[in-house]
Amino acid sequence: MDGETRAYVRPKPTDFLIAYNTLGGYVVPTSSSFRNCSQHILNGRVFEPRMPDFVARHVGTGDIVHAGTFFGDFLPAFSRAMAPGARVWAYEPVEENYVCARATLELNRVDNVVLQFAGLGARSSTGVVVTTDAAGAALGEVAYISTSLPAQGGVTEDICIVSIDETVPADRWVSIIQLDVEGFEQPALEGALRTIARCRPILVLETLPPAAWVKRHLAPLGYRVREGVHANVVLSVVPTGGLTESLRWRTRSLLKAILPMRLRQRLRSAEAAQRAARMPTASDSSALDCVLALAADGTLVCAPPGADLAPCADVDAAADDPLLVRSVRYGQDLPRLAARGHAIQALEPDADLRRYARMTAILHRLDRVRVEADEASFDALA
Repeated sequence: MDGETRAYVRPKPTDFLIAYNTLGGYVVPTSSSFRNCSQHILNGRVFEPRMPDFVARHVGTGDIVHAGTFFGDFLPAFSRAMAPGARVWAYEPVEENYVCARATLELNRVDNVVLQFAGLGARSSTGVVVTTDAAGAALGEVAYISTSLPAQGGVTEDICIVSIDETVPADRWVSIIQLDVEGFEQPALEGALRTIARCRPILVLETLPPAAWVKRHLAPLGYRVREGVHANVVLSVVPTGGLTESLRWRTRSLLKAILPMRLRQRLRSAEAAQRAARMPTASDSSALDCVLALAADGTLVCAPPGADLAPCADVDAAADDPLLVRSVRYGQDLPRLAARGHAIQALEPDADLRRYARMTAILHRLDRVRVEADEASFDALA
């Protein structure tokens, strides 16, 4: 330190819930707990269960680009579907959602996902994302990027916008681009045209761009609408399924238009029962058994049930900035130590304890805290 007094504002921790389903564990923002996707997860169900099944069948040995990550509801399943060496390139522009998605990755021991705190667009720029409605209720998975302030009100966040072509290296082979970006699909695809021309990935889009744009940019590459996965449209150069899948999607679209809601719900229930045997399972996903606990000083800590949260960190008194801290266990001491204003290098050799400590740091938004196995790990990151 240079002797001057530095004001330090301790960030407000993210308010969240932890839930599990057959595909893994999830850190769900409490503000969005009433949203449709969150309710599925909090009740132990899988949201849009045919999406992980579709990805597992078609990803092959390539990468996935996944935008509209929310709190990471697809990340555990997508991660396990990847071949060795393949990656998921994920994007989430809403800060609270991004924080929870990072914690979801730690909870599930995921190391093949590159998560970026940004939205997708045609090129690097800035923008705003609308995170609540006019009444202040969180939009959750339907938060959307806007090029201007929303006329109907609502809270906005300034965000960074990047493109797929700029952030996915040109030597990576992309098998699937899956976009759930609430009407911003066209700009996101415009920023991926080089990747699309090079790899011809399957495109899974919640909102299809205008027909004229598709005809100009995608049809010459051989893309055609093939089928649907839940509310998403699949475009690809080659058929993604047999005649049965194509007919099923077209039949579902027709039935949606003409059948009463109650009958459609009964048909969906019958489909779900048949689909269970085909779903990828998480019996070996090894998600950490995690709950929210309070340390003696009232700090929220991610830890297993019944964990001893007594202070335990061994602080190197000779260190200044960064502060070296050993044996942090669940990270119960990290918020208190971070309040000193130092950057912190935290050491925890046990892999599971290290995951808990990282989640604690992430959810307290301690951006100047790094938790690694040993001092050599920090040297490797330099």
